[in-house]
Amino acid sequence: MLQLMDIRFSSRRATWFLCAMLVAALLSFVLLEIDGWLNWRAFCREVSSACQADVGPTLRTSWSFRFEGEIVTLRPSLNTAELNRSAEINTTGLFQEPARWREAYLTHLIDEQSRSRFVSGLAWELGDARFRMELDDDRYLELMARAVQAIPFGDVGTDMRMPIEVVAHGAGVCSEKSILLAALLIHEDYDTVLWYFDTQKHVSVGVRSDAAWFRDSEYAFIETTGQHYVGQAPGRYSQVGMVGRGPQTIFLGGTRTYEAADEVERILSAARTAETRARTLESYEEYAENALYLPERYESGIHERYMALRIGKYIRSNTHDRPGVHEMLLSGSLGRGGGV
Repeated sequence: MLQLMDIRFSSRRATWFLCAMLVAALLSFVLLEIDGWLNWRAFCREVSSACQADVGPTLRTSWSFRFEGEIVTLRPSLNTAELNRSAEINTTGLFQEPARWREAYLTHLIDEQSRSRFVSGLAWELGDARFRMELDDDRYLELMARAVQAIPFGDVGTDMRMPIEVVAHGAGVCSEKSILLAALLIHEDYDTVLWYFDTQKHVSVGVRSDAAWFRDSEYAFIETTGQHYVGQAPGRYSQVGMVGRGPQTIFLGGTRTYEAADEVERILSAARTAETRARTLESYEEYAENALYLPERYESGIHERYMALRIGKYIRSNTHDRPGVHEMLLSGSLGRGGGV
């Protein structure tokens, strides 16, 4: 009987112990959630305070970039009150947050920035260039992407700069430039997403498009750290597996779509074809040099390789002029040496 009572007592003690552990785990989870919510609310207040800063003295900055056949210069004004408050926002570890909190932080940040005085002023500058150049919605999106791509790449730090800080300092890393572009696109009502690549520690932007979908997402990739076409994704971000897991997709809203991605697909296909052809004919110059008889029989292959190299280079070097490159492809003038 005593042995049976000991067994029952031990069983009850184990049950109470498990219950206590579960209650402790639940309490710890609740406390972490409360702490996370409080930190998020504090961040939201800081961002809103910066975006709604009073009008103070302004600074002028500018940068220029090539777009289609022109040099575009942007000269946005920077409200010093907004700039100073933006610099005080605590962004340390923002991208190290759990995925759902990261989404909450970035969604609020980009929404607030899209309605800020700075982004509105920068959009006005871009809109003025759009009116002057008579750009449609697709070319206007490309103009905004090119403007952000033209900002030099900055130094990686512990704190992430706000869009107004990126322009004030004249430099930004992938996360900073992507948030700037996303805020501009949301301001102009383009259907936009933000992609966070955990394994590659990279951030990029996507816009809903008719083609050139990134990972079958129905969104075209926009790389902000280099001069790429809208819809041209570097290969390292298309990899799958543990080395290159798929990105977290953060949907930001908007309704406009990019309708020129099918042209981008044709352009990039032509570049790949030209570059492959150039590699195939790479040895023809060596053949001609070493030929004992009739070296001229290799001349057509050498010429073809030379033209393929020039076509590939022209396409890769004119990412600022998607309509012009596509028109030359359609006309066949690229294959005849035109434009290169």
